[in-house]
Amino acid sequence: MNAPSDALGGYVAEPEASWGGYAAEPGCLDALEAHLRTVNERDTMRQLHLEPAAAPALDELHVARALGGAAWGSMAHLTIVQRLNSRRLSTHAYEVVHATVAGDRKRAVLKTVGFDQEGVPVAALREIALLKSFAHPNVVELRGAWCGGALGAAVSPPTCVAQVFEYVATNMRGCIRRLAPEVLPLPTVKAITFQALRGLAWCHRSGLIHRDVTPHNLRYSPVTGAVKLAGFELAREVGSVGGASACLTHEVVTLWYRAPEVLLGATHYEGSIDGWSMGAVLAELATGQPLLPGDSEIGQLVRTFRLLGTPDETCWPGVSALPNFLPSFPQLKLGAARANLEQRMPQLVGHGGQGAAAISAISAAGVDAVSLVSTTPRSRGGVVDETDGVALVSRLMEYAPERRLSVADALRHPFFDDLDKVNVGTVPLEGMGDEAGEAV
Repeated sequence: MNAPSDALGGYVAEPEASWGGYAAEPGCLDALEAHLRTVNERDTMRQLHLEPAAAPALDELHVARALGGAAWGSMAHLTIVQRLNSRRLSTHAYEVVHATVAGDRKRAVLKTVGFDQEGVPVAALREIALLKSFAHPNVVELRGAWCGGALGAAVSPPTCVAQVFEYVATNMRGCIRRLAPEVLPLPTVKAITFQALRGLAWCHRSGLIHRDVTPHNLRYSPVTGAVKLAGFELAREVGSVGGASACLTHEVVTLWYRAPEVLLGATHYEGSIDGWSMGAVLAELATGQPLLPGDSEIGQLVRTFRLLGTPDETCWPGVSALPNFLPSFPQLKLGAARANLEQRMPQLVGHGGQGAAAISAISAAGVDAVSLVSTTPRSRGGVVDETDGVALVSRLMEYAPERRLSVADALRHPFFDDLDKVNVGTVPLEGMGDEAGEAV
């Protein structure tokens, strides 16, 4: 996958990232990509309830070479420092020191994922194949990968896939929890959100949907202040994001950040599902609390309806045709969405890049308020502040996917007007607390 140059947020693309001296054998990557294409086609066939063709068997050693070369000797370049937390039983993570062929020693994270019943986990293969072709300051760097044993050591036959990532000290979920009951300063919230959006915009321009944007998958470096997207296990390459999508699974995205079209069973969706997730993440960064913490898919829908109202054909054409839509859904008022959002996230009210001055200018000009969530919301003094954080959350969480603000357009939202876009990600952020190792 060739990533295009990027002029978003002041970043200009650099040459493809180095893999620390690991070189894949000729033809191996082609075999891996062919395997992934078959897996993607099999997923699509399963969604269409057709009988999928069997995926071609891939020899583990061949996969190991495809993932980065020097497969069995890579462990000699790593020194284990400490074990990190992990959310999954089959996944283990360690802080390591990585010695490159040039003799440099860099902190890194070693992640090992155990084989499943079908052998090499498809999610791990997909993450590796995608990240290997990425080079962006807001996407975590994958330095190498191979098949091996419990700690990535050379064993035959191998039992897991080992991946070496750049060391990024913590994640946003951990930061929010450590700060509770305090919340992040607004300038820090803006800097984190902007960098996450910039990384997502790069993914979308490269034809990739992340499909699992959460605070946990936003990593933070307290040394540089950089925020990086991680957790690409569910990511999917779909060609041009914004165009027609293939038939995709709806079993994606952590529940609290899942877009309504996915909850309602849509199998054709776009990068707008990442935009919805970012709206929920922005609200959580600002308030310290998840915006929609449902305990089941139907519970998640009910929470969404209570906050934004129950969607209908007027605000979301085609919603009634989605597989999981029910006419018996509770009919909750759409017009209260802006007021509900303001009540849930007062930290983001009236704090856009232009702030109160924008509201005064709008009032003086006699401009009517504009709907933000397919509603007619009201803000302070009866005038909607379209520059504040609530407005950005509202636009990212539009019900109709085609009306939802794209992540590229979100980078140009007035909420970020007072952010130093050139230097963001190069200096530590205020109020982030001490460095700590978090789950991978």
